[in-house]
Amino acid sequence: MGIRESLNKNPVVTTGVTAAIIVVSLFFAGKMLFCSGPKVSTPPNKAYYTTDTNITDPAQLFIDDIDKAVPFDKDGKKAVRAIVFECPSDKKRVIVYYEKLTESGMKEWDKFKDAKSKAMMAENLIDKFAYMKPGGDKWYTQDTTAKPGPDLVAAPFGESAGAVKMQDQVRLKVEEIQQTPKCGDGKWMQPVNP
Repeated sequence: MGIRESLNKNPVVTTGVTAAIIVVSLFFAGKMLFCSGPKVSTPPNKAYYTTDTNITDPAQLFIDDIDKAVPFDKDGKKAVRAIVFECPSDKKRVIVYYEKLTESGMKEWDKFKDAKSKAMMAENLIDKFAYMKPGGDKWYTQDTTAKPGPDLVAAPFGESAGAVKMQDQVRLKVEEIQQTPKCGDGKWMQPVNP
């Protein structure tokens, strides 16, 4: 006797098996619908800024739109973006570094008029930013078109041994500035936005 004949001769069993399959399917469908993991978050629209790169306390920062070209004028001073990290365990926040666009980066910023193109801005202008630790006295950039100055160390353009060596030194300094700190418990701090 085949499966089909068995099911036809035992309608009560057939109904029970069918109901069980439906209940299990609904259970998994509900689980996937309501417990599918972390919710997709929207990109941040605010960022931390300061006009004083000597401060180390995130409470002294101000909040503004994230898509501002930095530096920008704020109360007669130049404001730069502050990158803040937080320990998940104790919620302690620290300013890890500051960033601003170089002069050539500011000129290219105007190419990114609407929000969609500004979303691509980070990829296209990544080498046009300069970085500094809180309390630092020099900005470091990998922008080979930037003009070095008393407060800006820029990677020189070129492929000579000296230029390549300086490019590597600047790249390593930028990586050092941007290094993710660890919490007191040894876990990595996480970046936070307002």
